[in-house]
Amino acid sequence: MLIKKTARKVLKKIKFVFEIKKILGYYPFNLKIYQQALTHKSISKTHNETLEFLGDSVLNQVVSSRLYKKFTNKPEGFLSKNRAKIVNRKILQRIALKLRVDKLIKHKQKKHTKSVAGDAFEALIGAMYLDRGYIVVEKSIIKKTVFPLIDLETLVFNKISYKSEILEIFQKQKKTARFNLKNVMGKDHDRTHFVELVVSDTVISEAQGRTIKQAQEKAAKNAYINMNNIKKILL
Repeated sequence: MLIKKTARKVLKKIKFVFEIKKILGYYPFNLKIYQQALTHKSISKTHNETLEFLGDSVLNQVVSSRLYKKFTNKPEGFLSKNRAKIVNRKILQRIALKLRVDKLIKHKQKKHTKSVAGDAFEALIGAMYLDRGYIVVEKSIIKKTVFPLIDLETLVFNKISYKSEILEIFQKQKKTARFNLKNVMGKDHDRTHFVELVVSDTVISEAQGRTIKQAQEKAAKNAYINMNNIKKILL
C-alpha cells in the first residue's frame, strides 16, 4: 500500500515536470516554486502574487531588450508604447490560455478565470527566473511562450488606445484612475471639452479636445509619456 502511494506521488511529480516543460520549453528543477506560481490566493496563503510581481518585472525587461534590438533606431516613446502593447493584460491572458496554463491553476474563482490565468503565467515566469535564471527565461519568452504566440508586426503598427493602457496600468497597481470633465466651452457645433485624469485623488494630467473622448485620450497620452515622473509623484 505504501509502495503504491509513493509510486502515485512520483508519477504525479513526473507528470507535473512534463506539463511545465510543455508550457515553458524547459524542465523545472525546484517543483515547489512552480506549484506556488499556479496557486491562487483564493485557495492558499502560499499563493502566487509575489511571483507574479517578479514575473511582470522580468517580462518587461526581456520585452524591452527584444524591442530595443529589433527597432534600434526607434525613439524611447515608440519602444515604451509597443512594450505596453505586448505586456497588455489581454495579450497575456490570451497567451496563458493558448499555453493551457488555466488547466493547471489551483483556485476557487468562479469568475475572471482569464485574469487568473494571465496572472499565473506571469508568476510562472517569475518562478522560472528564480529556478533557472535570466538567460533561460529570456530564451523561453523569445522562442516559446510570448513572441511566437503574438503577431509582433501587427501589434507594433496598430494604433494604441492610451486611455485603455493608462487604466490598465493603474488597475494593475491597485490604484483608482478616473477622468473628470472640468469644463465645456463654445457653441454646440464648436465645443471644447476640458478633462483631467485623476489617480488616487491626485490630478496627473489635463487636456482639451473637441469631444470628451478626444480630450480623455490626449490626457491619457500625456500621462503615458510622462509615466516615470508620475510614478514618483504617486509614491
